[in-house]
Amino acid sequence: MYPLNRSKAMTVPDFNLAPPTLLPVANGKSEAEQNSKKGHLFERFMARVFEHYGCETPHTEDLNVRANGIELDVTATMKLTGENAIAECKAYSTNIAAKALAAFYGKLCAERLNQDVLHGWFVALPRMTSEGQELARNIQKEDKRFRLITATELGELASQLDWVPAKPTSIGIASDLAIVIAEEGIFGAAKQLDETTRLPTSVVVWARPGEVVPKPVLRALEHSPYSRQLGVSTIGTVPTVAERPAPMIVDVAGSGSDFEYQLPASPAYFVGRKKQVRELRQLLEASSARAQVVVLNAQSGWGKSSLALRLGKLATAANGVALVLDSRTADGPEYVTAALREAATAAQGAGVLRLPSQAAFGSISSALDTLDRAAWKQRRGPVLLFFDQFENVFRDSELTREFRNLALALSGLSRPFILGFAWKTDLVGWTEKHPYQLRDDIRQAATVIQIDPFGPPDVGLVVSRLSKASGQKISNDLRTRIREYSQGLPWLLKKLTSHLLSEFLSGTSEEKLLEDSLNVQSLFESDLAELQ
Repeated sequence: MYPLNRSKAMTVPDFNLAPPTLLPVANGKSEAEQNSKKGHLFERFMARVFEHYGCETPHTEDLNVRANGIELDVTATMKLTGENAIAECKAYSTNIAAKALAAFYGKLCAERLNQDVLHGWFVALPRMTSEGQELARNIQKEDKRFRLITATELGELASQLDWVPAKPTSIGIASDLAIVIAEEGIFGAAKQLDETTRLPTSVVVWARPGEVVPKPVLRALEHSPYSRQLGVSTIGTVPTVAERPAPMIVDVAGSGSDFEYQLPASPAYFVGRKKQVRELRQLLEASSARAQVVVLNAQSGWGKSSLALRLGKLATAANGVALVLDSRTADGPEYVTAALREAATAAQGAGVLRLPSQAAFGSISSALDTLDRAAWKQRRGPVLLFFDQFENVFRDSELTREFRNLALALSGLSRPFILGFAWKTDLVGWTEKHPYQLRDDIRQAATVIQIDPFGPPDVGLVVSRLSKASGQKISNDLRTRIREYSQGLPWLLKKLTSHLLSEFLSGTSEEKLLEDSLNVQSLFESDLAELQ
C-alpha cells in the first residue's frame, strides 16, 4: 500500500504550464438541457475566435454535445477577400487523434474541387496526439490555407485580447487552469493543490477586479466534471477543502512458493509463457522511444496477474520501476491521478527521473505534463503502472472513462512509460449497462497480448518442480493425469500439485493416488471445511 501523506513536500512552484481547459458550464433541469446550453456557449465563444481571425459572422452547420465532448462544424467568409472557409471544432476530454484531422482534411480537399480557394481550420482541444501533431505540421508546410488551433493558441488569444480575467497572484499552489464560459460571462478557474501530495483539494474561481462570480456560475462549476465534487470557492474566501479519504492504492501480492494457488505466481516461481514474455520484452524496448499501453487478455485463472508481475520484474531488471496495482480499491476518478502520482514519486525515489518543481497531479493532463517535463535519467529503464483485476472498474462508467482518457492521452507522452491493464474476459459481458465502448477504446489504444492455458511443456515444468519438492519420482501416468485434471489452468494446476505435495509428504504412494483418482475427493472436502 502506498500512503499519500508521507512524501516529502515539493518546492512551491509557479503556475502549472499546461494549456488551459475551455470549460462551458450551465445549469439546467436535465442533463440534456445543460448540454444544449453548454454547446451554444461553446458555439458563441468560437464565433468570437473566428471573427478575430478575419471572418464574417460564422454559420453553424452542425453542433453535437456528447459524453466525451463537443463537436462543432462551421462555415464562414473572410471579410477582406470574400474567400470561403470551413472549420471543424472538437473539444474532448482527451487529445484528438490523427484520424479526425485526416477525415477533416479529406473533406476540405473534396470541397476544394468545387471552389478555387477555400480555407480550412481544425480546432483540437485540448491538443492533438503526437501523430496528429506530426500530420498537422506536414499539412501546414504545404497548405498555407490550413490552420490548426489548440488550447494553447486559444489560451494565448483569450489572454492577449483580455477575454478572460488575469490569474490572481494570491492563488497559491495550483494547476489545471480553466477558462470558464457561462451565460453570465467568462471567468478563470484552477485547482488548488496540497503542498505535499500535489493532489487537488479544491477549485478556486475568479472574476475581473471589482466584480464577483455569480452564484449560478459557482453552482454549475461545482457540478461539472472539472470539479468532481471538490469544493468551489472564490478568491479571498476560505476554500472548502473536500473531506474525502485518500484513494487506497494497493499493490498485487505474489506467491511465496511454486504451489501457492491462492496468489498469482511471483517472478521467482513464474513458469513458461515464452511467447508472451518475448512480446513483453519487445514492449519494453518500444517504450524507450514513447509511452506504451498493454492489455493482457485472458479468462479467469489463466495467469494474467502472474504475467503482470513478470512484466514488473522485467521493468525493474532494466533499471526501471514498477507498480502492479489491485484495481479493486479504485472507487472514484481521483484514484487514477493518485496512482499516477505514486508511480511518479516511486520513479523519483528509484532514481529513474527527477520531478519538476512545478509537479502537479490535479488531473490526467497535469500529471502527464509533469511526467513530460520531468528530468528522465539516461540509461534508466521505464516506469510501469499496471492495473490488475480491472473488471471491477467496469461497474463505474465514470471511473472507466477516466482510465480510458489516460490510455488515450498517453500516446502524446514521448517518455519511457508503460500503462498496463488486465481484466477477466469471461466476466465482462455485453450487457446494456456495461461501458463496452470505453473498454474497447482502451484495447484499441493498446498492444494486446493473448494468454492461453498452459501447454504440455509448461505443465511438465511444474510437475518437475513437484517431483523435486516431494523427493518423489513422477511417473508418466501421473503426469498425464495431472495434465488432464488441471485442464491447462495455472491456478488449478498449482492447487492440484499443492494437494499432491501434501499427499506425498504424508506418506501416500503414487499407486494409491492413481487408484483413488489423485484423491481429489479429499481436496474437495478440505475446501468445504475451509469455507465452513
